Amino acid sequence: MKKNILFVITFLLFVSCSQKTENKTKLKDKVVQNSKYLSQTLLSNYIKEAKSLESANIFFEEPFKDLKFNKVIAYDFDGDEEKYATVFDNKTRIFNPVVLHQKELNKEQIENLISFLIDSKTYGEGIAACFVPHLGIVFYHDNQFVFEVDVCLDCNYLESTIEIPARKTKKIKLEDGSDLYLIGFSKIGKQKIIGLCKELNLDYRNYQ
Repeated sequence: MKKNILFVITFLLFVSCSQKTENKTKLKDKVVQNSKYLSQTLLSNYIKEAKSLESANIFFEEPFKDLKFNKVIAYDFDGDEEKYATVFDNKTRIFNPVVLHQKELNKEQIENLISFLIDSKTYGEGIAACFVPHLGIVFYHDNQFVFEVDVCLDCNYLESTIEIPARKTKKIKLEDGSDLYLIGFSKIGKQKIIGLCKELNLDYRNYQ
C-alpha cells in the first residue's frame, strides 16, 4: 500500500514538473513570436536555406571584380547612427538585434543591384549630416559574410564595408581649396533603390 502511495506521489510530481517546463517553453516561444525583430536563429537559418547562385560568369568593376559570393540577402532594420549603423555587426560577428524582415535576391536582382552600385550616375548629390539606415544588403560566400551595404534614403547615402569607387566620381571645390565628394544618391539612384524594395516587398518600397 505504501509503495502504491509513493508511486502516485512521484508520478504527480513528475507530471507537475513536466507541465511547468512545457508552460515555460510555450511562454518563451510566445515572447519570441511576439517580438517584431527576427532572432539570430531565424537569421542564421535563412542564410543557410537561401539558394546558392553561380557567380562565376558575373564580371563587374571594383569592388566586385574579385569578390567571391553566391548569396545576397536584403534586410529591413531599425538602424541608428550611434548604436546600429549596420545590419551585421562585424565585431560581434552577429546581426544587430533590430532586423525586421529578410529577403534573398535572385541572380537578375543581384546583377541589377551591382550594376546600380558601380554606376556613377547613381551618385552626385549632397547628403544629410546623419546616418539612420533602414536597408541592409549582405553578400555571402558559402554562408559566410563577405560584403555589406547599408542604405539611408532620408540621409541620402550608403555606407559599405569596402569602398565603392563610383561614389567618388563627382566632387566640388570648397573655399579652402579642398574637395568635397558628392556621394549622395541622385534622383535616379533613389528610384532604383525604391524599385528594388518594391520587388522584394521591403519598407523603402513606400518611400516618398
